[in-house]
Amino acid sequence: LLLKNKKNSPVTLVRFATHFKDIDKIKDIINITKKKGYLVAINLMQCGGKNETEIEKTIKILNNYKKFEVLYFADSLGNMKPTEVTNIVNVIKKNCKYKIGIHSHNNQGRAVQNSITAIDNGVTWVDSTISGMGRGAGNAETEILLPEIKEKYKKNYNIKEIYHLAVNEFQELKEKCKWGQNLFYYLAAKNNI
Repeated sequence: LLLKNKKNSPVTLVRFATHFKDIDKIKDIINITKKKGYLVAINLMQCGGKNETEIEKTIKILNNYKKFEVLYFADSLGNMKPTEVTNIVNVIKKNCKYKIGIHSHNNQGRAVQNSITAIDNGVTWVDSTISGMGRGAGNAETEILLPEIKEKYKKNYNIKEIYHLAVNEFQELKEKCKWGQNLFYYLAAKNNI
């Protein structure tokens, strides 16, 4: 494993992204990472469209691992609706005691909405990036998500610096690298691609 022991590293958390079909392949790497002193998270990719039985079966396997702190679910195709987010969170909460995280993609423009829905239902780890920077259509935009959280949950965030980053530092990069929502990513999500 390329990781040093935690005491010799600035890294605190290591997150392993895996498909449902590959869940049995990550046990050893999780154990090694945990022994080196890191917090460990598992990111279940492509949760959209999975039925409750499939999610429960995967969580039961993970419950035997007992070496991680956070279970993320990912809207990898960017096509989840808030009702599906709610259902997935409820299945996870019913079947395990881990902290829960969400990783949303923005193919259909719902990454922020789905993140807020997840928080409303008990998720405590939420991914976001400045200007939604990320693969394809990108992720939940920090500069949009934080003011929503601030208002809804009465948090005392100072988001002025985040706005500055989004407008002055990331806008040019976004235009150059061309991430973000567009018709092609929307259609890909509609067709489970």
